[in-house]
Amino acid sequence: MPPIVRELYDEAGSVFQTSPKSSAALLRLALQHLLPLIGGTGKNINEDINRLIDNGLDEEMAKTMHALRIIGNEAVHPGEISVDDEPYIAEALFDLLNQIVDQMITRPKRKKSLWERLPDSKRNEVEKRLAARNRKDN
Repeated sequence: MPPIVRELYDEAGSVFQTSPKSSAALLRLALQHLLPLIGGTGKNINEDINRLIDNGLDEEMAKTMHALRIIGNEAVHPGEISVDDEPYIAEALFDLLNQIVDQMITRPKRKKSLWERLPDSKRNEVEKRLAARNRKDN
């Protein structure tokens, strides 16, 4: 988890028992700080999620991001979701943020690390085959 995101995540955990509402808002803010690190611009959280969708983000992850965004917004603005009345909703946001970080940062880093451990000759063979296949498909 990137440091600024982790800092907000930890702060959300420290206030959860006293204020699930604050916790939800902090987790939404953590998502907002995460989005520029994975392809967003950092200007508008909704637009950043939609930009990621345009760039191939799968539907389930998009829904996860929007759920965190919406619940975090509802926590600080009067709306239909009352996080203080139903703290399990805020608690679920911790898991949602972890899922986002895992899919968007942790897994790609693991894949890249494994790929880079292959001998150069093997990587080059695969890359040549993939390039030839892409030329054939286009």
